[in-house]
Amino acid sequence: QQQQQQQAVQGLEGWGVRQRSRSRSGSKIEREDAGAFEQRLVDEMCNSGGAGAGARPSKVALKDFVVKCQSLDTECVLHALEDKLLSNDTWQAKLKALYVIEALLHSDIRGVEEYFTANPTAVNQQLSSVQTSVRSQAEKVLAVLFDEGVDVTVWLPF
Repeated sequence: QQQQQQQAVQGLEGWGVRQRSRSRSGSKIEREDAGAFEQRLVDEMCNSGGAGAGARPSKVALKDFVVKCQSLDTECVLHALEDKLLSNDTWQAKLKALYVIEALLHSDIRGVEEYFTANPTAVNQQLSSVQTSVRSQAEKVLAVLFDEGVDVTVWLPF
């Protein structure tokens, strides 16, 4: 895992991110503009033409994204994903954001579940999407967040 993090950081150097030092918790990175890199990473992953042209990101793309996130500011990544869901972006971008959130929820990255449990509005709003795939993925994310047995229809807007 440490090798994957090092490779992820090396891959980020072209984006103006450089490895600064190592601590017990792993790699530290410096950014000129806090959160700008995380926003670009989310935009690239969720862009309807990026990270695979299909509506669902590949397993490899999701795994790579999760590995990169282990070296980044998690809160900035989560905020960027929340913003993506609340934006006027395409339904495909929102669907990809939901897949990314689900992948992060199943990862060992701390704070993901807590963030979206405390801020479920963006995911909740996707339940009213006209796209069945977006609604279905939002239901899956909410089921992971609020235990699989919870009836997610209670989250439907009135």
